[in-house]
This record gives sequence, structure tokens and C-alpha cells, in this order.
Amino acid sequence: MDGPFYKGARGSMTPLRRAKIFAMRGGICGDATLGAENWGCGRHPRPNDKPGWSVEHHPALENGGVDLDEFCYVVCGFCRKDKDAADHAEAAHSRKVYTNHVVPKEFRQKRRFGR
Repeated sequence: MDGPFYKGARGSMTPLRRAKIFAMRGGICGDATLGAENWGCGRHPRPNDKPGWSVEHHPALENGGVDLDEFCYVVCGFCRKDKDAADHAEAAHSRKVYTNHVVPKEFRQKRRFGR
């Protein structure tokens, strides 16, 4: 099946895989090769930083990304909140656009609170 409501399979993110991606990306938050889509600050997160760093997919799995190491990047805890918010907003927009084009208008309901 295809569409914004179906996500690809997520593999396991083992500590070894996290370390491999960290080393592959040089331990830098984000990736400058993404240009305008670079959501990282470019700093080198340390293992004991609070909040810690994580490995994120770009594009996110919920936006049609694939779970391959080549599409994973290191994100510090400070940048992760902004990246997650942008990913969720993009996914919500994709679902809305898909629904508007696929579901006939007579089957869409407006929410009316308090009526």
C-alpha cells in the first residue's frame, strides 16, 4: 500500500548501529550537504551531553524515508525538538492534502465543537 498513512518498516537501532552512524557522520549534529533542509547546529555532541544526542532519519520514516544508514544523521538534543516538530508538521500536511484529494467532499466532516 502507498500513501502518507503507511510507514516503512523500522529496523532496530542497536548501540553498534548508533556508533557506526555517529562515526560515519563524523559526530557532527546535522549535515551541511542537505542545504536548506539542514536542521543541525553543526556542533559535536558528546556522549554525556544533557540532553543527549540521537540518530534521526532524513527524510523521516513518517514522511516516506527509508531505514538505511545512509539516510541517518546525528542530532543533538537541542536540535531534535525542532526537527521532530518539522517532521510531524510535514506528515500532518501530507495526510491532509492526501485526504482532500482522495476522500469525496460529501464524506468529509467539519468538526463543530459546542453545537
